[in-house]
Amino acid sequence: MKMLLQILIFLVCQGVFLELRSTCGMTVKKEIVQQRINPYTQHLHSLLREPPLRATENSLQKDLVQELWLEQKLDHFDATNNRTWLMRYLRNDRYQQPPHGPIYIFVGGEWEISPAYLLTGHLHDIARQHGGVLYYVEHRFYGQSWPAVDAAVENLRYLSARQALADLAHFIRQLKANEVGLAHTKVILAGASYSGSLVAWFAKLYPDLISAGWASSAPLVAKMDFREYMQQVGEVVEHRGGRQCSGRLESGLISMATQLESSNASQLLQALRVCNNFEPTNPLDRAALFNGIGNYFAAYAQLYDDQIASICAPLITPTDYDDSTAFIQFVRRIFWPEAESVKYAEDWCIDLSYEGMKSIFTDTTELLSGTRQWFYQSCHEFGWFITTTSGRQNARPKDIRQMPTTRRHAQWSPLQYSFGRQVSLNYFQQLCRVVFDPHSDTAAHSGSVGDISISVQQTNSQFGGLTAAIALQQRVIFTHGQLDPWRGVGLQEGKNVITIPDCSHTADLDSINFNDSVEMNVAKLKVAAFLRSVLRRAAN
Repeated sequence: MKMLLQILIFLVCQGVFLELRSTCGMTVKKEIVQQRINPYTQHLHSLLREPPLRATENSLQKDLVQELWLEQKLDHFDATNNRTWLMRYLRNDRYQQPPHGPIYIFVGGEWEISPAYLLTGHLHDIARQHGGVLYYVEHRFYGQSWPAVDAAVENLRYLSARQALADLAHFIRQLKANEVGLAHTKVILAGASYSGSLVAWFAKLYPDLISAGWASSAPLVAKMDFREYMQQVGEVVEHRGGRQCSGRLESGLISMATQLESSNASQLLQALRVCNNFEPTNPLDRAALFNGIGNYFAAYAQLYDDQIASICAPLITPTDYDDSTAFIQFVRRIFWPEAESVKYAEDWCIDLSYEGMKSIFTDTTELLSGTRQWFYQSCHEFGWFITTTSGRQNARPKDIRQMPTTRRHAQWSPLQYSFGRQVSLNYFQQLCRVVFDPHSDTAAHSGSVGDISISVQQTNSQFGGLTAAIALQQRVIFTHGQLDPWRGVGLQEGKNVITIPDCSHTADLDSINFNDSVEMNVAKLKVAAFLRSVLRRAAN
């Protein structure tokens, strides 16, 4: 009997009974295998999608749009590199009236392009009025325009704004050289958000190839610590959802941060059904959690601000719960919908850890969403890291001097909306390093991936920041929504700068609509008049 007991203990210790977990001589417990669900993906994808237009997919005549491909050099700046790839672009020539109808090009950004912008929207309407031909070009390494088989670092080194602008220049030259009736045609560029930045930068680098441009919601100053973004998101939440909503959101997130640093952290994590790999004492885990919450509100503030009142409703509706419990219920709605809509195993959990966030950016095979590619550009060109920790801006003095006096003061004012004060610049620097440069010596790379701050400085030097944008106003018109979180790094004052009240990011791309505000429709009329006037000047 004693021998049999020893054999049984030996087998348990060797893990033969996989459903049991024990150390020899200790109580045997059942092992719980949790199915981890990563909720961060959905919100990141929302932030990187093509700016939405009102027209539904079913109402568009997609057969009017042709899908075409153009061979591009992999590296426009290395004469010894002969590798090429195929860039995807779309065309609608229904309204073309050669030989004088202009070329209208909507520039793609960090998304997969679709026929929508060639079938509806303000640029489409302008092109139709002036007998133009419409094109929509896809940015390298986004959508279906892939120069490589995956998003490995050795491939992404060919991803940059500078290479994308060279692609666009080659595209225009090829149109004029090979398309009938386009050799002497004027070229109008339009873009939104990052692609709006490309329009402005293209006008600076290739002035001979553009007649006029429209840059909607374009960020123009690269910077490391973009804390103004979440401040503006907080203001949008208050504006659309009411002060009660923004106040409860702010106090609730501060309370969550405090609880995570207390002995009651486990109760909060259990209530949210967080996976056991989350360490509340780890600042990177806490940063990932609050970054995820911030991304949720950023997506609404940036693209769906008209829906904020509805997402605020559960937060301000009276319940039988105390404030803390009610707020936890609210946070569940942010992270749980995917888990509740799909049939998972009984023991599922939400992975809100830093490792969960990192796993999204380290995936080299998921190509369509643009998540890894955009983060690569952030780490190597732009920064624009959306932080919430307290402290002064780290904007470079030259950037500050380029801003009006009122904005200089705003750069140094305390934040009203903290969103929990957990997302630091170091969190993003760590992510950049482990995702794209995991074998680097952290002591030698203070900013990770080399020094991000140097890359940011080089971007501003190359494209000129706000100073260059001011000089481009004879050729490019800039529009912003007053509520746009990106407005803080865009051109906000000038002769051909329009700020539209009560509107957010890229809200002016739709067709003129009498249901819109007077200010919105006046802004669109000004855009149309500006493009028309530049075309007339170019013709003389």
